[in-house]
Amino acid sequence: MKSKRLLFILIAGIFLFQFCSDKNPVNPEPGTTATKIIGTAGGSVTTDNSITLTLPQGALKQDTEIKVTSLEGNTFGELGIIGVKLEPDGLTFD
Repeated sequence: MKSKRLLFILIAGIFLFQFCSDKNPVNPEPGTTATKIIGTAGGSVTTDNSITLTLPQGALKQDTEIKVTSLEGNTFGELGIIGVKLEPDGLTFD
């Protein structure tokens, strides 16, 4: 039982060190962006690196320009997509 606890503490310490280390910052930068006007019929917006946002019919009350931007950065020592930014800000769906 003590060996399992020690192993857990060791693994947790390694992850904590990884996240708190200045050698591995996570600084998202804008990646690829896709923009499309979507109306009441619904539709999809897809970036060049295959991030897709799909809105169903009736989600929007009027034609709206939807913008999807992938956020890229250094995560766990490798470059990759770490999130997305959706615009316009403050948009609500029905």
